[in-house]
Amino acid sequence: LIKTLELSEKTVHDFTSTSDVISALNAGKREKIDLCSFMQRFIEYFETPDSKIRLEIKTEGIFVECIPDALERVISSILENATDFRKKDTEIICIIETKNSETNIIIKNQGRLIDEKDLTNIFDLGFSLRENETQANGIHQGFGLFLVQAVIEFHGWNISAKNNSEPPGVEFIIGIL
Repeated sequence: LIKTLELSEKTVHDFTSTSDVISALNAGKREKIDLCSFMQRFIEYFETPDSKIRLEIKTEGIFVECIPDALERVISSILENATDFRKKDTEIICIIETKNSETNIIIKNQGRLIDEKDLTNIFDLGFSLRENETQANGIHQGFGLFLVQAVIEFHGWNISAKNNSEPPGVEFIIGIL
């Protein structure tokens, strides 16, 4: 009974969170922000002694138009996933770069790879790679990366994930067009 109640509570929380994101997108005002400064401030806030994040700015002076609260939600969700699935005592790397007139935010970790068949599903509603009995942060129902993709697409951007072989890990790429 307790597990059922916990699952119900988590479901209500996830639906409320989804509703909050939709409201923020509908009511949010797009602003032109300095992406590098935004990421530096956000990482300083997000980083903990147990979760080190290195920011590599390969292209300076990048300004993007976005809803800042929504972008915070996106980066937070990706960093949480990167942290949860990283190899112990390794850092998360965030890269900001521009290539061929497309700005990319790349967030990568060292750790478990994602099965190739699952790489296309990780942004689907309800998809989760976590096993309920081994979760440190409770029940996960696959809302986080689904919301990430929705926010990214709302802005007219794209997102993908891929495995890295050396060092082994996963990389999320947000393409800001």
